[in-house]
Order: sequence, then C-alpha cells, then structure tokens
Amino acid sequence: MAKLGADLKPMTVRLLHLPEQVEFTNPTRREKRGEDWRYALSKWSKFMKRARINEGDTVYFSFDKTHQVLNVDLVVPHPKKCRD
Repeated sequence: MAKLGADLKPMTVRLLHLPEQVEFTNPTRREKRGEDWRYALSKWSKFMKRARINEGDTVYFSFDKTHQVLNVDLVVPHPKKCRD
C-alpha cells in the first residue's frame, strides 16, 4: 500500500477561467477519506478568493498530468447569485 508522504509539495494551480490567466502554487495536505488518504488543497478560502469562486458556484477542473498542474477551466455562478 502506497502512503502519502508527510512532506507534501505545493500544487500548481492555473486559473484559466479569468481574463488574465493566473498561475500560482497552493499548499497541500493529507486528508482521510474513509479508509484511504488523499491530497487536498490547504487554505481553501484564500484559493476561492483568488480564483473568484463564490459559495454555490459550479467549478470545472481538469488536471494536466504532464505538467502536474490543476486547471480551473470554468466557473459557473450559482443561479441565485445571478439574479441579484
């Protein structure tokens, strides 16, 4: 069984949905999911603010395996927020 290392590396994130496409690194952490462990982004609220993602928005992600980059491809605002 492979274990996630304690020395997790930050993940590179590309915000492709913004007019000025941004790339930055975000810290990661281990997260228990049932019996297994997985990687998760740390400082989620800072990530959402930087990516201009609001609670309830639908976010489309992809992962570039070649470059090991998480892409935020599209953010669809929550319908209730659009009416305001």
